[in-house]
Order: sequence, then C-alpha cells, then structure tokens
Amino acid sequence: MQPVGELLGEKSYQAGGLPAIIVELLDAGKLNIDVMTWDRRMIWTYDNPLFPDAGFLHLRCTGE
Repeated sequence: MQPVGELLGEKSYQAGGLPAIIVELLDAGKLNIDVMTWDRRMIWTYDNPLFPDAGFLHLRCTGE
C-alpha cells in the first residue's frame, strides 16, 4: 500500500484489508502466534473506544 500512487487504501480494503495481510504474514512464517504482540492500551474494544464520537473526515478541493 502506498500513501500516493496506484495502490491506495481503498484497493487494500477491496482485496481483503488487514485480515488478508495477516494471513499472508502467517503463511510466510513472519508472525509468532505464541506471543502477545499488542495490548488494550493500543487496541481498544469496540464497546469501549478511546474516543466514542471519533471518525474520519474526507476533504476534497474543487479546484476553484
């Protein structure tokens, strides 16, 4: 995935997103599933988000 270029985030999502990437890493033997690599300080639960009303904002210039 590239910030700017042919392979944008939307294409990654359409190709399966993060789950597909994790499967590729597992298949390549690049992830150790025997150790915890994250904790709740980094990834919050859906029911208890860090910012309940947060979201994304997409701005677009019309060129005018």
